Amino acid sequence: MTEVSHVRQLFDRVNFSFLKEHRLLPLESGPPVRVGVVNPPDAEVLSHLQILYQSPVECVQLAAGVVDEGLERASQAIASGEKQFDLGMDPEELSKMEQEVSDERSDLDVTVQAPVIRMVNALIADALGKRASDIHYEPGEEEVTVRFRVDGILHPVRSYARTLHPAVVSRVKVMAKLDIAEKLLPQDGRINLRSGGRDIDVRVSVVPTAHGERVVLRLLDKGRLLTLSELGLSDAQKEILSEMLRRPNGILLLTGPTGSGKSTTLYSFLQLLNDPGTNIITLEDPVEYKLAGISQIEVKPRIGFTFATGLRSILRQDPDTISVGEIRDTETADLAVHAALTGHRVLSTLHTNDSIGAISRLIDLGIQPFLIASSLVGVVAQRLVRRLCTCAQSGEPAPAFFAVFPEARGHVTQVSMPKGCEACFNTGYRGRTGVFEILMMSAALQQEIARGFDESRFRQIAVSEGFRPLRASALEKISAGDTTVEEILKIL
Repeated sequence: MTEVSHVRQLFDRVNFSFLKEHRLLPLESGPPVRVGVVNPPDAEVLSHLQILYQSPVECVQLAAGVVDEGLERASQAIASGEKQFDLGMDPEELSKMEQEVSDERSDLDVTVQAPVIRMVNALIADALGKRASDIHYEPGEEEVTVRFRVDGILHPVRSYARTLHPAVVSRVKVMAKLDIAEKLLPQDGRINLRSGGRDIDVRVSVVPTAHGERVVLRLLDKGRLLTLSELGLSDAQKEILSEMLRRPNGILLLTGPTGSGKSTTLYSFLQLLNDPGTNIITLEDPVEYKLAGISQIEVKPRIGFTFATGLRSILRQDPDTISVGEIRDTETADLAVHAALTGHRVLSTLHTNDSIGAISRLIDLGIQPFLIASSLVGVVAQRLVRRLCTCAQSGEPAPAFFAVFPEARGHVTQVSMPKGCEACFNTGYRGRTGVFEILMMSAALQQEIARGFDESRFRQIAVSEGFRPLRASALEKISAGDTTVEEILKIL
């Protein structure tokens, strides 16, 4: 560690604004006096320091974030009147950290020697190996817990001393190009990595808590986009969806709660529609996966570039297909409907519990029923459930199964149950699959909306035409051995 009283003297002998302006961080009194720098100072600045310190000055090149954090610590200590303070690391440690941080390797290297860097890299590599979608760093009173979200469920994987956490957070911030000195406000950033030949996009969120900064990393494998056949649709559902997607105009909506897989399904639609002869433009918040041949635009609500303003602009770009990340307000809904009525295919998402509820939601947003009837092609509602691992075993349905699905009594005599093995980390589940409810508009349903939407009457007509609600699809998943009634109970 640096000798605290001597460090304070180094700050006292130079104007602090001069240090901050030139990003100079005094480290050791020497001789020679050692100063951390982001870039080598010019001769005039170096001469000025040597005169003030009356000593030769040796510069140690450090990461910008390390210098800024050191200056912030010093500023707070000086403002509070502390006679001595500690910058936290000796110059050798800081120089070593900078050497590792500034090495812009594209691969996720877990063999580096700096302990904190090695730990962060190893956790990300471990999460990718376990198919985790998120990494949570959760500081507590004494220690920090790390949990991975695998197939929608959080699993604790390790813990470490809380005293190590600031260094871990700083490492993540440096990787995500965030402000390492800002500890009181939330920050968001991104990291681009390569692991095993795959491009990984890491979304970073840092928020302050009572015990320190909480960090969540969301891992997106850019090379792993699901096709329509991999979503978990039945053959009949794939046929209905394909028919709706072939229509050259109209709105196709995806509905479901947050985390139900709507974005994944939307990307699979875009892949299917992507063709050199069509112009596809998307509005996203944010762009999660980059698709060749498609113009993807990221909205920025903080500067006034919303889905509505973006939609108004791209209508002048001669699009064939428009994808809007989410219909959140009346203006976006109105523009989407009119785009569909003027010959465009529009794909979007909406937050409702089921497919028929999407019609009520559009009416709540102020869209006239006759416009909905004329523009809406169909609605897909979906949920995600964990898929049983290959180690599953068969057994008789439990009483709870028939309590949930009384219609299955006498028809279903065997169901699959989780067992657990090394491949599924002894959970009994491996991967997830979608449960879908698909509503395709017909002449009778359009007429029912136009003359005054009544949900119960509308549902009766839809069922009479072959509409299968989410519940029926869920029962099919259980009967096919894809999942369990416990998983289905989480979504119904």
